[in-house]
Amino acid sequence: MIVVLDAGPIIHLPWIDHLQLLGQLFEEVFLPPAVEKEILAPPAGTLGLDRIRKAFNDGRLQVSPLPTMSEAESGIARLGPGELEAFALAEGLGAGLLITDDAVARREAAGRGLNVTGTLGVLALARDRGLIQSVLPIVLELRRLGQWVSEELVETIRQEEAGMRRNQG
Repeated sequence: MIVVLDAGPIIHLPWIDHLQLLGQLFEEVFLPPAVEKEILAPPAGTLGLDRIRKAFNDGRLQVSPLPTMSEAESGIARLGPGELEAFALAEGLGAGLLITDDAVARREAAGRGLNVTGTLGVLALARDRGLIQSVLPIVLELRRLGQWVSEELVETIRQEEAGMRRNQG
């Protein structure tokens, strides 16, 4: 499956040393130029930046030129340049999935008929495919490091994984 990434997942997954999950889960991983610019802008020493640069160097993250954006796409004021370019790229490549942590972007993408998920969805898929044991401790670590995750979502994950353990045992 071809996927297109917005900045959030590329920033957050290296915090917990799980950027490699993208390559393990998906055939091709693309991002638009505005997202590349955004994620490489922080100063050296930023948490996870060395892992992001290595992923670019290894070819695990590929920057793709954009198709021409329509006036309607470029006029979505609620979204930043990275999200707008990610939409255009996902639509242009016929991507099977757009991965973004921005709630407004996810709603807009779903409204456009794009399949969409975020960092936590990637982690759940990795768990379901046996690449990681559990999502909950990783989500708690992401929260500790600064990613916003609601208490309701943490509780949902806790209950889901408790149910999975009961069904396995």
